[in-house]
Amino acid sequence: MLPDKAAELAPSGEASLQLPGDFAGAGLSEVCLHQFFEERADAESTVTALVDGELRISYGELERSANRLAHRLRELGAGPEVRVAVCLERTAELVATLLAVLKAGAAYVPIDPVYPRERQAILLADSRPAILITENHLVDRLPAVAATLCVDRDRAEVARRSDTRLNATAGPSNLAYLIYTSGSTGRPKAVAIEHRSAVARIRWSARMFPRDEMAGVLGSTSVCFDMSVFEFFATLALGGTLILAENALALPSLPAAGEVTLVNTVPSAAAELVRGGGIPRSVRVVNLGGEPLRSVLVERLYALGHVEKIYNLYGPSEDTTYSTWALMRPGDPLPPAIGVPLDGTRAHLLDRDMRSVGPGEEGELYLGGAGLSRGYLDRPDLTAQRYVPNPYAAAPGERLYATGDLVRFRPAGEMDCLGRIDFQVKIRGFRVELGEVEAALDRAPGVADAVVVARELESRADVVEKILVAYVVPSPGTSLDVAALRVHLQASLTDAMVPAHFVVLPELPLSPNGKVDRKALPEPDLTATPEAWVPPRTPLEERLAGIWAEVLGLPRVSIEDDFFVLGGHSLLATRVLSRVHRSLGVELTQRTLFEQPTVAGLAAAIEGAGGGELAEEGFEAAPNLTRLPVSYSQRRLWFLDRLAPGSPVYNLPFPLLIAGRLSPAVLAAALGEIVRRHEVLRTTYVTGEWDACQVIHPAAPFALPVVDLADLPEHLRCRESQRLAGEDAAVPFDLERGPVLRACLVRLGEAEHHLLFNVHHIAFDGWSLDVLLAELAALHDAFAAGRPSPLPELPWQYRDFAAWQRSRLPGKLLEEQLGFWRGSLAGVPDFLELP
Repeated sequence: MLPDKAAELAPSGEASLQLPGDFAGAGLSEVCLHQFFEERADAESTVTALVDGELRISYGELERSANRLAHRLRELGAGPEVRVAVCLERTAELVATLLAVLKAGAAYVPIDPVYPRERQAILLADSRPAILITENHLVDRLPAVAATLCVDRDRAEVARRSDTRLNATAGPSNLAYLIYTSGSTGRPKAVAIEHRSAVARIRWSARMFPRDEMAGVLGSTSVCFDMSVFEFFATLALGGTLILAENALALPSLPAAGEVTLVNTVPSAAAELVRGGGIPRSVRVVNLGGEPLRSVLVERLYALGHVEKIYNLYGPSEDTTYSTWALMRPGDPLPPAIGVPLDGTRAHLLDRDMRSVGPGEEGELYLGGAGLSRGYLDRPDLTAQRYVPNPYAAAPGERLYATGDLVRFRPAGEMDCLGRIDFQVKIRGFRVELGEVEAALDRAPGVADAVVVARELESRADVVEKILVAYVVPSPGTSLDVAALRVHLQASLTDAMVPAHFVVLPELPLSPNGKVDRKALPEPDLTATPEAWVPPRTPLEERLAGIWAEVLGLPRVSIEDDFFVLGGHSLLATRVLSRVHRSLGVELTQRTLFEQPTVAGLAAAIEGAGGGELAEEGFEAAPNLTRLPVSYSQRRLWFLDRLAPGSPVYNLPFPLLIAGRLSPAVLAAALGEIVRRHEVLRTTYVTGEWDACQVIHPAAPFALPVVDLADLPEHLRCRESQRLAGEDAAVPFDLERGPVLRACLVRLGEAEHHLLFNVHHIAFDGWSLDVLLAELAALHDAFAAGRPSPLPELPWQYRDFAAWQRSRLPGKLLEEQLGFWRGSLAGVPDFLELP
């Protein structure tokens, strides 16, 4: 059971959001989920509730739209315990529809439009909805439901309904929504969430997040994933603005990106946003959940300078989204904890005999209290298996959910999650039961036996990235076509559940008791490429092949290879598109990559759209001059530095925790080699013919000061290291004199160090950190072993890019673009007064 010390970790007393009207003090038994929104709409009808691209909808408008649809749903039979399937694209109409279903007294069943048809049919057959709400272009791919309403086709009919609020018919104990999760038996299972459980989470949100933090919440999570409940309903209940996005990685391109104050996503998506410089300065709070969190990502987020709070949130759908929380602190030498239970949640760590374990001991986490769901829809056997009687109950009938997570308490009461005790994994935040994937493989033609395991990739230091690997045995006399097998799985499984790699074996290794010996399965070669390698034929194909190889972690990519057969998935696809945009200036959609999944096909699509200029023009080295032109982004940062000299605003501090013994001399040599390899790290900036010029200096030994704190008491070491990191982060760089990079090694113990790495943004960005970490690891290992650098010389330097960029805008084109902006800005004040 939770130690009493956990009470010390309750939320601070800072001002929190107030729930409107009588609901602020009402008991949990008196309120339904949507009624918070209704009270807010009454109190603040003109406030913007929702932003969908350029469209802005007020609380009053959203309320009236949802009311009209609710009236129509009531006519179709919606009411308490009636299930309404919702299969809509991610637009404002989706939000209004979810509210309308709840207002009509029914429960919504989310069906993602991108799910395979077979999986959509499975979910609809299992949930047996009385009503289906969809769109005209989707209805033909969905199984027939007794009453089907298309929001676009039936818009006129719905508009004729009253916009007044219906009388409430559902109560707190009624079903609010279903969330489907993967099933170990091969069949997805629906978690049934009642209003009172979701309401408990809204009340916790009101206590945790001040109103200014909830002013603009990114709504990027699939409605089929329970993190969306916080984004949609907590935001609208608490008076914030919900800013819709197709996914978290679309944040930088949103028209309202500068209004986002809180991002709620999985660590892998947050890491990609940081690498791409995609988190706007308006973001103050980042909620991370769904995947294990690493300290490196926490430090990188805090290093942005504007992120004030990072929460690690843990919880299964069975306990209504979130069950525990932990506020991450910069410089914390301990790995991120999953924290302490939410208010009203009870956490027990029990052994196999259902006895409590003490601090430092491992036990399975059991959850109970206000957030506990009803159980699994129409699965009484499974519900009884996972929702067990609480042996420590204060009242009869209380249950606990067995999470299957292995956890231990820290002395202060926070919890560390150590892994699973079963075959469930999280892939990009989505819960996957390996048994469901294995069942789908067993149904595939030509498969005699199969087993699936999760492998952890080491390609990223900031996220725990897992992939699924399928080991399959072909039926006698047959040979397996892996591509066809993948297509078979994609027809019934979600993107996250399709294995990234397949290994064909003559038989599966067995243990003495006849079970599959998973430990004896061979390690797959995740970097292998098909033998039939077709090299790039054009500069554009060469550029795209390089991007694919980098994203997929492969040594090379054939222009005929299918991106998804190589292990690509939706998140990696977004990374590819982001890199294509940065490299070629071409905006592509995920649909383009799905339709053209080869380098050759994608290159043809880009050329057909008139893109690929960078590759077509070529990329020549800049002339070897003493002073060189700067790129436009460098000029912008140079100008800002001249405008406010001595400011540390564009410092990029990255404190890195290094475990294990190391030699400061070897580390300094590795850093020196990185500076030698990358000219931009030994470049200064002076006024010249082009307003600003690059001056590249010869390579020199790297100075790495060492501060030894090992003799201090442990609690003082971390505090002093954090103080040093804070001081160093605030020291500005002199762009004219240099250097633009510095580092300091803080020794905390024999095998524990902090590397305080700091560089000016003119030479570095979030994407650069991955390059730095990879090169630093390779060089340190080589130099420590007495070997030379294993890294090849770089074919291009940043000065080459700057010269190429300048050459792209000859006089006439530059004058045309300047003329456009002069005309657009004509008449604006010459002087802008800012506070």
